[in-house]
Amino acid sequence: MFKNFFKKSQKTSVAGEEITEKKTTTLGKFLLFCMFVAILVSAQWTLEIINKIPKEPDTIPNCIKNILYKFEADDKENEKYSYNYGEYGRNDCDLSSENPKFNFEKEYGELSGAYENLNNITEEISNLESKKYRLEKEKGNSREDYNTSLTEKIAGENSGLYDKNKIQEEIKNSKAEVEQIDKKLKDLETEKNKIISENKAKISELKAVYEKAQSDYEHSYLMYKLYISLLSFIFSISVFLVLYKLYVNKKSKNSPYTIIFSVATFAYGLMLLEVTLLFISYITPGTIKQLIYEFFVNFKPIMYLVQFLWPILIVSIFGFLIYKIQKRIYSKENILKRFVSDKKCPNCGNSVDTTKPFCPLCSHEILVKCHNCQNLTTKGMPYCSNCGKKLKREEN
Repeated sequence: MFKNFFKKSQKTSVAGEEITEKKTTTLGKFLLFCMFVAILVSAQWTLEIINKIPKEPDTIPNCIKNILYKFEADDKENEKYSYNYGEYGRNDCDLSSENPKFNFEKEYGELSGAYENLNNITEEISNLESKKYRLEKEKGNSREDYNTSLTEKIAGENSGLYDKNKIQEEIKNSKAEVEQIDKKLKDLETEKNKIISENKAKISELKAVYEKAQSDYEHSYLMYKLYISLLSFIFSISVFLVLYKLYVNKKSKNSPYTIIFSVATFAYGLMLLEVTLLFISYITPGTIKQLIYEFFVNFKPIMYLVQFLWPILIVSIFGFLIYKIQKRIYSKENILKRFVSDKKCPNCGNSVDTTKPFCPLCSHEILVKCHNCQNLTTKGMPYCSNCGKKLKREEN
């Protein structure tokens, strides 16, 4: 069992084909797969380290966004100022920054007191509205009880469960309390509108400063992402080209280590593709990305199809590139060139005596007679190595 596990699979060779480095054991294939996974994991870890090299731009402070939202909460156009924990959690109230350059200290100092008062009023309004809702509900229940007591009286029944006078008193008290709450709510709304009105000019100034800072932040963040993409691309393309050169070198020598570098080159090729696609996504305008996203959302079958075809597409791209490389390296001309330089049979790779017409291992014909000088010359070459004249097609 173990003997067969480590045994190389034997395949019949085709004339003109080199297969030495294409053979590997089952264990070797498993180790190559482990290497492939390890390269992908380590590459992602490297990208994460690269992401930490440049300093990320400071975000707009949450306290400024909250002030704008609080003063203009009724305006649907200003919902963009609402607090977002996911995006802005790391920067609570840093009022100044150098990247991007902004300073909200003056505006925050002028509005912080009014903002605190507005917060208190909003909280009080919320509490009163909750209390009013509870009282309205209780009043509705009392009315139902009162109607039930009247029904019992008309029917000449008296269950003793409903006291009409007590229910009337409860309804009266609830109504009075709701009226008081309505008056308080009206006063608070008036006070709230007054605070907003008095600070309208200051809020306009803050909005102008905020929008400029937000625009600068978006530009700085884009530059930050592009810088990361550039660093990632330099790293990826450098490793990829080194591995690719080693792969071609080993392939040209028919080395048994070729498959190792082919797997490594493919893995870093995937990393290079990932970095390139990220770069494209960063420079693509947001409106175009939104249109693409909406298109796929509206046509979900296409989205599922893309998800299934994506791995096939990646493998096809890099598989095609490797195929083209192999096709070029294993062309008849290149095989013969290596035969001349390495003195190996172009069919089986065995070392041969170049003065003999056949390979002793696979009987592949190596030398043919030149029709001009009748001397032996390398089969497949365009010219005779003895007289230098062009060989006939049948001699190739």
